Amino acid sequence: MTFGSLPFLFVFLPAALAAFYLASRRMPAVAVALLPIVSALYCYLTDLRTLVLLGGSIAGNFLLLNLIRRSRAIPWMPGALTAGGVVANLLPLVHYKLEHAASLGIMSQVGQGGVALQPIPLGLAFFTLQQITFLVDAQRDDVPNLGFGRYCAWASLFCQLPAGPIAPYGKMVPQFARLGAARPSVHDLALGLSLFIFGLQKKLLLADFIGFTIDPLYRAAEIGPIHVYEGAAAIWGFMMQLYFNFSAYSDMAIGLGMCLGLRLPPNFDSPLQAKSVGGYIMRWHMSLMHFIRDYVFISLFRRLSGLRRHITPMGVWAAATVGSYVAMGAWHSLSGIFLAFSAFAGLVVVLAQLVHSLRKSRRGETSQPWARRTMAILGQLSVLIIASTTAMLLRAESLDGVRNILVSLGNFGDRLPAAVSLPKLIMVMTAASLVALACPNTMRLFGIIDTGPATDAPWWKWRPSPYWGWAVGACGVIVLLLLTRDNSYQDFLYARF
Repeated sequence: MTFGSLPFLFVFLPAALAAFYLASRRMPAVAVALLPIVSALYCYLTDLRTLVLLGGSIAGNFLLLNLIRRSRAIPWMPGALTAGGVVANLLPLVHYKLEHAASLGIMSQVGQGGVALQPIPLGLAFFTLQQITFLVDAQRDDVPNLGFGRYCAWASLFCQLPAGPIAPYGKMVPQFARLGAARPSVHDLALGLSLFIFGLQKKLLLADFIGFTIDPLYRAAEIGPIHVYEGAAAIWGFMMQLYFNFSAYSDMAIGLGMCLGLRLPPNFDSPLQAKSVGGYIMRWHMSLMHFIRDYVFISLFRRLSGLRRHITPMGVWAAATVGSYVAMGAWHSLSGIFLAFSAFAGLVVVLAQLVHSLRKSRRGETSQPWARRTMAILGQLSVLIIASTTAMLLRAESLDGVRNILVSLGNFGDRLPAAVSLPKLIMVMTAASLVALACPNTMRLFGIIDTGPATDAPWWKWRPSPYWGWAVGACGVIVLLLLTRDNSYQDFLYARF
């Protein structure tokens, strides 16, 4: 049962929200208890393995935290138990990732493209990282104890369970501590539902259409080289599909969180508009990158700093940066080529930062405007090339497919593209590219990421008004029309990572 399925939209979601609203304010404990029950039902209807793994993770981590707190009399024990808990949380994820290590792309992991692999349990990669934040954050003196019921509500929240955003325990505790004490406001409900509808329309109109269109290209590439137009469409097309698929899911999850009175962290801030690889990384899947920064990079940096007799401070930073990128790549895929590419991306970021520092120290801030514009253009081009290449590695089902697509970029033969309708594909991908590269993103459109004081809000920013009401209503009609068509919906790609 996906967020775009009719049973979810017209039965499950209305019933869950109605029950939560009825219980809020007058029966806060019941409202809090409803969320884990709703999440368990969602897992049961979607992926029973997730229900088993999530239940074991919740109980095991809560018991382990209590054991860690009781062992503080022994100085080394809390650290050892925490490290063991982190490893135990990662083991199921590593197990499933290793099963898929021989396959290259995520489409083969989710069982599409003709590859018969058992998909990774729904949301496993996301709630695994969230539980790690619980083990680390809950030991801090400045983080209040939620209690088991509210901890369960945080750990199993159905609207973010399939694919995030990753909401660290320490940052979400204040919100879950007051969960159910008051009903979410009408403004939050209107904003949340509007964001949800816009996200679903983005997925159906852009991500799913592009996905269905480029699937034949990747199947053809498994057989042999394709035409240059098809190769370019395959590479850039999956970049667009992945971007709009995952950003649309994030919009929907954040919107549903607002309907419950919760502010989940934003996940996208126009990453393809970034002028550097580092900027792109920090603006794509932002919650993952914040996790990598706070729980991986800082930990690596501190441990490597103890080796300063052998490594310079710059070397410590560079090693921690590359290690963080490898960890990020391993979270996506354990295939050797993807891990190598992740290490390469880390090295690119390190080298780019070194060049920037050297240029700044030599020339200061006096570089000519034309030089700054040129560097910005070159930086964004490098972002688009590296991002689309990385996406292709996640989509292609084998190294043969990767090689055939790359070879196709030089195939200027007479054969015209036959696998797709080229005019329609160009039209939709042009529209998608303009949205991704030139338009304000939905996080800014709906005020999730600040655009400045409310009095200076741009004309395109969401506000409770008849104009926006008609716009959201029209989007809802389009969504219903698209959902009633046969074969018009694809799964969320990141949900099976």
